Amino acid sequence: MQSLVRVAANFLDPAASCADKLANEPFTSVCFTGSGALKAVATESALKVLELTAGEIRTMSESVLGLRHGPMAALDKQTLLVVFLSSDPTVLRYEVDLLEEIGRKHLLKTRALVSPAPHKLDGYAEYVLAHTTSVGTGGDGAGSVTDIPDVYRPPLDVIFGQLLGLFFSLRCGLKPDCPSPNGAISRVVQHVRIHD
Repeated sequence: MQSLVRVAANFLDPAASCADKLANEPFTSVCFTGSGALKAVATESALKVLELTAGEIRTMSESVLGLRHGPMAALDKQTLLVVFLSSDPTVLRYEVDLLEEIGRKHLLKTRALVSPAPHKLDGYAEYVLAHTTSVGTGGDGAGSVTDIPDVYRPPLDVIFGQLLGLFFSLRCGLKPDCPSPNGAISRVVQHVRIHD
């Protein structure tokens, strides 16, 4: 828990800065993808962006392998791709294969990666957010790589998806605390019956 808190504290500012910048680009859709526990992060991130933009920004979420079996056809130059990269070396190879294929086919303009380590991924994405913890003094942003297993990463990685939702909501001229002008949804789910 303490490791998650430390990493999240260091992740928040760069994630917010990146999300703000991306939300101000003319994307009309966002595709989130991840493997294993990070597929759940992709799902929650897609729901958050869809919810906070009242559906103005279309979203989808897929597993890394699932995206290659058809849904990749929905990617275009107005789609932002966000990949939550695995710390498992074997899974990471499949994820890099996907990034290579998407790059080779020129399907997207912008790819953003959330990574447990600052991999050498410059050729695969325009934005790479790595988990680090602060080390040393001087506030130069230097950090050391973390070793948080993927299964514990959802509360950390979802921060980026939530921030994208926030900044896309503001770009759409909506109120993030009340993003549904037609009242379709509200901050607190109402009128839910508990059935016996």
